[in-house]
Amino acid sequence: GIYINAVDTGWVTDEDPVALAQKKVEEHDFQPPLDIVDGAARVVDPLFDGINTGKHWSGKFLKDYFPIDW
Repeated sequence: GIYINAVDTGWVTDEDPVALAQKKVEEHDFQPPLDIVDGAARVVDPLFDGINTGKHWSGKFLKDYFPIDW
């Protein structure tokens, strides 16, 4: 079967053009609170959880690794 969920990856980028993002880092020491590895872990967590437990979520919206209301 196919199990489809939506995942909030958290704030992993400021989504600015590269030059502006680099300027923010240099001038303000700005870093998003999460990195891309953390964001990717949030996306694949439901898959690995389903493999490990045999219980697969579907139709859920996950934030911080847990289902929340749409």
